[in-house]
Amino acid sequence: MVKEYNWDYLLRCLESNNINDFNNKINKDVYVFGAGLAGNKVKKAIEGMANVHAFIDNDEKKVNTCIDGIKVMGFQEREIKDMQIIIASQWYKEIIRQLNDEDFYNYIVYPFELFEWDNCKIIEEFKVLENAEKYKNVYDNLEDDLSKEVYIRMLAYRATGDRELIKISNYDQYIHPSIEKNKVNTVIDAGAYNGDTIKIFFSQFSNLNHLYAFEPTKDKLIQIKEMINKEKRNFGEITLLDKCLWSTCTNLKFQTFDAAMTNKVSDEGEITISAISLDEFANGLNSNQKINFIKMDIEGSEVEALKGGEQLIKKDKPILAISIYHDITHFWKVFDVIQQFDLGYKYFVGHHKDVLFDTVLYALPSNN
Repeated sequence: MVKEYNWDYLLRCLESNNINDFNNKINKDVYVFGAGLAGNKVKKAIEGMANVHAFIDNDEKKVNTCIDGIKVMGFQEREIKDMQIIIASQWYKEIIRQLNDEDFYNYIVYPFELFEWDNCKIIEEFKVLENAEKYKNVYDNLEDDLSKEVYIRMLAYRATGDRELIKISNYDQYIHPSIEKNKVNTVIDAGAYNGDTIKIFFSQFSNLNHLYAFEPTKDKLIQIKEMINKEKRNFGEITLLDKCLWSTCTNLKFQTFDAAMTNKVSDEGEITISAISLDEFANGLNSNQKINFIKMDIEGSEVEALKGGEQLIKKDKPILAISIYHDITHFWKVFDVIQQFDLGYKYFVGHHKDVLFDTVLYALPSNN
């Protein structure tokens, strides 16, 4: 019998939540495979339940270093060959293949993304039942069955930690197949990171002539400039802005991490960055210029940024590709903000990575 991933299935997952079952599977002494932020987070999450004998990593630069006094070693260097391994990495599929190739099967893939970065406690917001009607409203308004299935499966994964639920969409991230790509000529790329999406947009949108890239992290702006120079190709015009998007023009505290893709606006931020609203930004554009496409992957600031772009979005009715994975409530809040603009958008959901990250809500104007 084929499993049907509908709303009733999600409710059953939520009512029988088994995220804590992972802790019952952990042995007293373990290795943690992954000597990065995820590995350190898992180590803290299992403190008191298990002793981490050592970290394992394939990165030679990390081998023979220490994390909180615990040694990092290569897989072949471990002293106790049959000791359980907890995999804590977004590259878990590659690690599983590596372990299986060595005929090693005593491992657990730990759902590290479901824990808060700072205190390593289970994120309580996955309790969708508290706002069930809001999530159900989004589900009912999605245009196709594939979007509905992805939406249900990713919410269910957050409740259970069962990676078999993760379903990757069969199209490139941000490039939904319903988009009429030849009509896109002006793009806002919010959260341009290292320029990877700039390359994607210019390769996919043949008529793209101007891209505005928002990236508040200085070292990433440098990487974007280096990428542009290295590519030596005609990207069209690119405007780099060292600001983040928000609901108003202001200064915000910004928290940085070793993994730069997790940098975010936070009251605990150690630096201050400049923020601008989309509407204020648009006021400085040529009155004849129309924004066709807005992508946002800005580490949880998407809702505030959308609020600050109401006038621009109402005027230009751009295609929207908005990340919703940073906060479980964004699975309904992002939709709610856009829906309040009352523009008759059609909604789709896609997921684009083997872990929790990169779930995107696509809002396409009816005349796309």
